[in-house]
Amino acid sequence: RAVWFTWAIASLGTLLGNIDHITPILTMFYLMMYGGINLCCFLLAWVDSPGFRPQFKYFSQKTALIGFIWSFVLSFLISWVMAILALLLLFTIFKYIDLSAQQSSSRNVNHSNSKNKSKSNSSSGTNWGDVVDSVKYK
Repeated sequence: RAVWFTWAIASLGTLLGNIDHITPILTMFYLMMYGGINLCCFLLAWVDSPGFRPQFKYFSQKTALIGFIWSFVLSFLISWVMAILALLLLFTIFKYIDLSAQQSSSRNVNHSNSKNKSKSNSSSGTNWGDVVDSVKYK
């Protein structure tokens, strides 16, 4: 399905006769992608995920958050109509994946954040894997 969706977007410019008709929405997709990557990096650094160890010497939580905000603001400065359209399409795809995905064994940022909060709120030697795994996540 993703291949057909990509083919449809790529063919749209040819079918319309001018590639300039689809460049604004493609620009928004790239800005949303860069903003999403920066948001993911910020959230992973914020929850101190043990598997996230960036090697770039200028990386910090602040630069990731600024990159996310800048991508978001820049998309609206370029074309607010296309930015809203790209956000609607982004949330539609996200909701489709969320509804159609089966429960997997992988965890998300909410899991890491809950685990860190439960570790900091308790002072006993509890098995944290059992405590966190007993909580149901959406």
